[in-house]
Amino acid sequence: MNYEHIFYTHDKLNRRIYLQGDPGSGKSTFAAKLVHYWSHRNQPSSESRSENSMFNDALIIRNFKFIFFISLRDARGQTCVVQMIQKQLIDTMYSGDKRAIAYLLLHQIIETERCLVVRDGLDEWVVPDGSNLAEPFMAEFSNDRCTVLTTSRSWKLADERIKNSQIDILLEIEGIADPDSFTERILRCILDKRNYIETTASEIKSFILESKLTSLSFSPMLYTLVICTWVDKMGEGERLTGSSLCALYTTFLESLCKKVNATPGFFNDLNPIEVKCFSSTRYLQPIIQNVQVISKAAFHLLFSTEKETSIVFNDHQLSNYVSKSEEEFALKAGLISKRKTKKMSNASNSFIHKSMQEFLAAFHIARNAHLIDEIISGYLTRHMDAYLDISNVFKFLCGLNISAANKLSNMMYEQIARMVDTKHLVAFRSFQGIIYAGYREAVANENTGILFKLSHFCVNNNNLIDMYNIWTDNVSNAHVLALDIDDVTDTNMHSSPAHRKQTSHVEFNLASCLKLKSLNLKGSGLRLTDSASSVPSTLPVWIVLHIANSTQCVEPPPILPSIEQIVLDKVTCSSSWLRSLFNTLLNLDHKVECNLLNCEITSCIEDAVTWSPTTEIATLTCFKNTLNVLYFDNLSTGISTGMCVVFHGLNIKSLHLRGNYRDLNVNHTELLSRSLSSFTHLTELSFELLDYSPDMWKVLNGLNIKYLNLSGLFGGLNLKHLESLLQSISSLGHLEWLRIHIEHFSIGLVKVLHGLNIKSLYLIGMFGGLNIPHVEPFSQSLASLLHLETLSIEVYDDSPGLWDALHGLNIKSMSLNGSFGRFNVKNIESLSQSLASLTQLETLSIYIDEDSPVLWKGLHNLNIKSLSLSGRFGCFNVSHIELLSQSLLSLKQLETFSIYVKTYTEIQLPQSLKYLNVYCWALLPYEVRKLVGTLSARYRTVETNLEFGCASSDASTFERIPLNEYISIQQELETQKHLLVKRFRILDRLCKTDMFDYDVASACSVRGVGEVDDDTQDADSVQEAASERFVSGMSNETINRISIRLQITPALNARIINTCGSKT
Repeated sequence: MNYEHIFYTHDKLNRRIYLQGDPGSGKSTFAAKLVHYWSHRNQPSSESRSENSMFNDALIIRNFKFIFFISLRDARGQTCVVQMIQKQLIDTMYSGDKRAIAYLLLHQIIETERCLVVRDGLDEWVVPDGSNLAEPFMAEFSNDRCTVLTTSRSWKLADERIKNSQIDILLEIEGIADPDSFTERILRCILDKRNYIETTASEIKSFILESKLTSLSFSPMLYTLVICTWVDKMGEGERLTGSSLCALYTTFLESLCKKVNATPGFFNDLNPIEVKCFSSTRYLQPIIQNVQVISKAAFHLLFSTEKETSIVFNDHQLSNYVSKSEEEFALKAGLISKRKTKKMSNASNSFIHKSMQEFLAAFHIARNAHLIDEIISGYLTRHMDAYLDISNVFKFLCGLNISAANKLSNMMYEQIARMVDTKHLVAFRSFQGIIYAGYREAVANENTGILFKLSHFCVNNNNLIDMYNIWTDNVSNAHVLALDIDDVTDTNMHSSPAHRKQTSHVEFNLASCLKLKSLNLKGSGLRLTDSASSVPSTLPVWIVLHIANSTQCVEPPPILPSIEQIVLDKVTCSSSWLRSLFNTLLNLDHKVECNLLNCEITSCIEDAVTWSPTTEIATLTCFKNTLNVLYFDNLSTGISTGMCVVFHGLNIKSLHLRGNYRDLNVNHTELLSRSLSSFTHLTELSFELLDYSPDMWKVLNGLNIKYLNLSGLFGGLNLKHLESLLQSISSLGHLEWLRIHIEHFSIGLVKVLHGLNIKSLYLIGMFGGLNIPHVEPFSQSLASLLHLETLSIEVYDDSPGLWDALHGLNIKSMSLNGSFGRFNVKNIESLSQSLASLTQLETLSIYIDEDSPVLWKGLHNLNIKSLSLSGRFGCFNVSHIELLSQSLLSLKQLETFSIYVKTYTEIQLPQSLKYLNVYCWALLPYEVRKLVGTLSARYRTVETNLEFGCASSDASTFERIPLNEYISIQQELETQKHLLVKRFRILDRLCKTDMFDYDVASACSVRGVGEVDDDTQDADSVQEAASERFVSGMSNETINRISIRLQITPALNARIINTCGSKT
């Protein structure tokens, strides 16, 4: 890495550069060194860069004519970079007329010269109250002449207000590239050459390795602290020990305080101390009161309600917490530094480093745990992402007072849980990093009773044991578990830092995971086992599905009752484990998606057959004993032997098998047939086939299914091997429902259908076409279906043969679906005659996106009792209102009418109507009143179900309507004696993510108004499938919808009608 990599990408100059890193990682040092190299451009650059080839191209930065270095921690309350330059640079060098001239020169420079602005410490910058800026603005700088380098802690750059599009390059400082060379360079600065630098460096290196402090190389500040403390201890004839950050900062604190008072003193039974890491110090006891007072100041300033004073504060603010002598002690010790300004009263103070302030603040909390409730809780509430801001304080507190740390972890968890949806993994992954670091610090300080709250677990080889220990106390609270474990031999991976002992493996038992929603298992280091598994394994992580003694329970507890998504990625599992998993999922009452990504399935001793391991790529969806399998594997493989064996014996009532692009290759027909026969409760079976052999249909032989769906490539099934198909379907003695999506009509279809005992038949033509060239045979075949009650047809263009074939059938229910939302009726006479000949027809459903005058004419004078009109995606536009009204008025027997429309449409209704269901994507309050008024003018009682979105909408505009305008309607309705309000329910769509991306298909919160909520359902008055399409098709901008159920009796006079707001 060198400067060219930072400032150029593919020879293009980067204008907006961001450098992120953890506390003490060297961000400010890097920025200062850059300025140093630039300012010494006229001096020989013989600096010992020969030892380090990194950043040896200082000529790159010398291309900038001017560099402005801004300390953002000193720019509190300022928003403009030009203003910061004036105050921090010009005002410190000039006064009077010279200052005014310098101001003018500054503006000339930033407009005409090539400049680099270094903004150091964005995370320490405090904006003025009321400002929503994420970073200072550069309004006066020329975009084509100015480059900006910004340093910050990582969490600050996660702010969503800092867009990726604003960042040309994002860099992360990783700490010390060569710790050994770094150690020797530091030692050369602090040791006399007569001492043995190489020997000391070797001893320090051994100490760091033995104490497992190598991770400190990410922080040059802490690494330097270790080196300097080692040298100090060495001069006193002692050795540095331990791996705790608290211990290191205690040593750092002691070394600073010793400069003011070198009188030794000890904490003992007579002089106890609340924190363990202070107990072995030599110089803190005599001055502990000073430390306590300064710690109190560190805490109250850090958690100040005025955030701009949390890091940089003036003398007056400091005096609220420390006396003059205590301030003098802090200044002499170097704990606090003071920077003079033009006005003495406005002297700028800050701690030596923010991390030292955080350590002292944690020490104060450790001594006063009540502050967590009294002050920190309010701080977390006031500031978004505050849990990130206080992460270092939490880590130190874990080493100082574990009881207080436990309490704070719970409070931080509650904040993040309130702030974001539990599916927002990025935020919870950041929180896990905080908890993980705190746990490590607690263990390093030999604390016990660690009870941190965590719900999202991302576990890998590096954090396995620590995260497992945290997991054991949070099993019942876990929402997400993601494991990525390789099968590697690493003693550190198996060693628990809490107990310092070796473990052969760890077990994640899923039996108690009552809230777990997402499970992601990846890697060769996982062993997936259930209560039936007994094969030994050397793998580091075992995933146990069932409780070992669950057979002894009268009623075993549910397994994974809240699970919604499972991913098995590059893992190996036995057929018995996967079968146990599916049996568990099939018993749940909600949908669960399981993705197999290169998942290897192995055979078990108890399997009826043995086979070589098979690799699967598939998505399986489970819901109430329904299994939907989508294959993504190559077409030559299809359903594998392993999956056939896994399916064997599952408690499945409904099975859907299909491949990617709606095709599925079935090769292992014998094994699949054996598995299907083992489904004793199977009632519904669906195949979407690409191609099949003559033996394919044998898998259907003798099944007790009631429902069968057959389709093929892109939906159309090419009917072949008819003899085998005829035999198999004829053997289905319980078959009642048959759906066939055919490629084209053939005489084979006639033969397949002839004489079946089915009650329902669904015919779909490929791409909407269902041309019937053989009318007579097809008509005879349909007539032979003596038990047929329901017929559904999906076409785009009709044909005379289609309607002729339906003539005279004894069906009771019929559904006409327009493919792609269109139902192009060309043969109105044939359609009208066929519909009129269906004398037993009671229910008619039509699915279209655009209405047709020809279609409405075809409905004239039918004797149906129920009619439903809806769109393919929920609702449709009624363009021919008068023709539809005429057709409805002609339906003298119509009792139930359901209509799904995009906007309110006033249609005339027959007087025979008893049940009315109106679904509307957007309905205005006055339109609700008008509809109620119209129905009140009728001559008979009508039960009305009304569901609508609270909005106004047309082809070009959309507007949400306030809820209170609708709520007042309920009060009006309840005053009417002829109205009975059975239900008035508001459904509020829940926010899907913290980005407020509302998704109409997401869950809705339901609230009744005025305790009116009668859920009784009248006889088949609402069609479930159409209702689901209504909800899913609703605009994403619709936040609220209302469901009303009314019983409307005839109004006694016009006064009542007008009271309801009708204009009729």
